[in-house]
Amino acid sequence: MVPAIVSQAATVAAGDHAGVIEYRVRQIGQVDGGPIHQHDDISIAVVTDGDKVVRVRVFSYVQDGAQQSDAAKAQVQSQLENGTERFANPFDVRSFADYSFSVDGSTVHFVSLKRDADHGDGWFQVDATGHVTKMTYTPDVMPKYVSSATVTLQRGAVLPGFWATTSSVTSFKGHYLFIHGGATFTTLQSTFRRFNDRKAALADLASLQE
Repeated sequence: MVPAIVSQAATVAAGDHAGVIEYRVRQIGQVDGGPIHQHDDISIAVVTDGDKVVRVRVFSYVQDGAQQSDAAKAQVQSQLENGTERFANPFDVRSFADYSFSVDGSTVHFVSLKRDADHGDGWFQVDATGHVTKMTYTPDVMPKYVSSATVTLQRGAVLPGFWATTSSVTSFKGHYLFIHGGATFTTLQSTFRRFNDRKAALADLASLQE
């Protein structure tokens, strides 16, 4: 049985996917392992309609201090627009059957029943209005050479009546043969705007300056 606090969080969160939204994203990645040290800094803008990504525009893609080519930017755009990997959100009614839940006050602990790359174990916090303010989890399946991983998301009010993830941090640790290392990927989302339809949002996206 799904606890009432989880059902409430799912009902509240469903409203946070409604409408056509444009927002800015900055993605920062740092990889360190043996002789490999790589720093990425990507600046983009996104238009979504409900929970679907409609269009991504890449303004800047800097790797180790060097601006990358238009082809590299186009590849990032394609990956973000066409990506199919998505974490099965435990406070989404469509994922309720995938998890078991336990509640400790305003904290909900969840354990995946599927044990695949789209699921994980962790916890989330719910405020008095039913909004999820923070979630931390460990994926069930790790990327190659990764021995441990943690994902932490912070959520907040970004528009009247609209909450979203404002930051997420993914940390990996692992090894290949005798080389040990880690990676951290930080995503910051800001400057949310609501539009009446996709056409207006896409026109604004095309006019944006970095």
